[in-house]
Amino acid sequence: MSLKVPYIEALFLFLDLMVFIRPLLICFFLLILIFCPNSLSGQQQSSDSSLYREDQFYLGISMVFLTNSFPEFESSGLSRHFQWGIIRDFPLSANGTLAAGVGIGMGFDRYTSNLERFDERGKIYYSFLKGDENKSFFVSQSALELPITLRWRNSSATDFAFWRLYGGVSVQWFYLTQGKFNGTNINIKNDFENYGATAHLSVGYNTWNFYIGYRITPFFSEAIQDNSLISLDFVPLTLGLIFYIL
Repeated sequence: MSLKVPYIEALFLFLDLMVFIRPLLICFFLLILIFCPNSLSGQQQSSDSSLYREDQFYLGISMVFLTNSFPEFESSGLSRHFQWGIIRDFPLSANGTLAAGVGIGMGFDRYTSNLERFDERGKIYYSFLKGDENKSFFVSQSALELPITLRWRNSSATDFAFWRLYGGVSVQWFYLTQGKFNGTNINIKNDFENYGATAHLSVGYNTWNFYIGYRITPFFSEAIQDNSLISLDFVPLTLGLIFYIL
């Protein structure tokens, strides 16, 4: 008895996904063990009672605004960002209020706009949709992120609820970029930069914190920007909430 073709294709797709995702999962959990070898309970106090760590899990959800100077550009639908990961804390001051944070996490973005992609004999360029509100250009990206932050908080070794102000940069590897136009999947992995960096700032009290992120590296690849009929100097601006869990 032979397997039907759709089952065979599904099997090969599953194997491809496992080969691709497994190294990321192994890397992620190994780094968790490296960053937090002793405990995952959050606030860790050393033999010196004034020195402690604020190791944290973080979880964030935000809206994304694609900024562009062209008046013809429009966002259609809701663009969003989701992130999660873990931060290892390194105190920089004797009382622990100033520290550095290094972590690892995952980020997921989805953008919707009135852009239209053209492929003419291998030459790729972008323009704006005109007069058709039923069509949208979707881009989704998945990234491995390495956040590096400078952290201030008015906490103590026994205080778990405090004000915080964290700022820094997340270095990103966009390992998966997918596109869809008018319901059809399109291959756009070479249209966007594979690596990037986002400056970010979070401020809040206890678990709840406001979050703002600003992409400081190019969004589209240099080759696509050179060929495009319009300026592709898009900058994703992220506004939302981030939760720190001890």
